[in-house]
Amino acid sequence: VRIRSGIVVQIIKLEKNRKYLQWLKTHQCFWCNRPGVDPHHLTIEGQTRRSRDAGNAIPLCRSCHSTMHDKPMLEKQYMETFKLKAQELWEEYNKL
Repeated sequence: VRIRSGIVVQIIKLEKNRKYLQWLKTHQCFWCNRPGVDPHHLTIEGQTRRSRDAGNAIPLCRSCHSTMHDKPMLEKQYMETFKLKAQELWEEYNKL
């Protein structure tokens, strides 16, 4: 069986994303400071799909996560702040 290098890279990326998202769940909700058990992937501007890149997520509690999905204009209003926090957390994780 021959595995293409692109598939191996995808598997490594998925594993790194999984570990990062588990780490992210140990943080407080960015919105209300309750336990942030639901990583929220931010919407990429101009796209309806959300990026699954690990560094494009912030920790939210279940309630705030639901609110972000129910009120997309709220996410849009605070997107720059969310992006800065997501980048800060990604950099912190990569220093470990």
